[in-house]
Amino acid sequence: ATGPPFSVNYFAAKIKFSLPAITLIQDFRDIWVDEYFNEYPTRTINDWIYIKEAEMEKFSLNNCDSVVSVAPGVLSRFKKSIFNSNIDTCLISNGYDPGERMEKSNVAFPLEYLAAGALNISFFGSVSSGRELSFLTFIKDVSLLLETSARPIIFNFFGHFEPRIREEIENSALSKFVRFNEFMSPKDIQKIMLYSTM
Repeated sequence: ATGPPFSVNYFAAKIKFSLPAITLIQDFRDIWVDEYFNEYPTRTINDWIYIKEAEMEKFSLNNCDSVVSVAPGVLSRFKKSIFNSNIDTCLISNGYDPGERMEKSNVAFPLEYLAAGALNISFFGSVSSGRELSFLTFIKDVSLLLETSARPIIFNFFGHFEPRIREEIENSALSKFVRFNEFMSPKDIQKIMLYSTM
């Protein structure tokens, strides 16, 4: 079961609990309770919804055969909630097959996505659940620096960006510092990564 959405992990664990003979691998692409609730800043750890979500997370982590994640930090945080010693944990990093690795010398600068001569800061994936608000605050705070920098600084997003904040940025003076793109193939992403400054 792959989450988010984490309801998939929870209901898969309920099935595993009822049918213990089946094999269940819980695949977590993000932190569940700790970061999901950034989207709801008025809730606290004492909120009944938070308490229920924490119970569901613990149930999901302890009623499976394996827990898999793509990032060491995610996996180490989940390990703290696994009390069933029979559960394996496994890190499967995001990446590319060695045979598909590109060399910069064989790839042209992707002008359609990055700004030539600029400091290109690129992000690949989804920005939501409160992270888009942090970025908006950050870019507003550094806008004077961006305006006066000797070298242009451009933030490039590839994937999903929370639509309301994306629209706010696109319709403001900040739009000259931020570019939004949809999800792309791993091959195209690799080309952009090769030429991104960060």
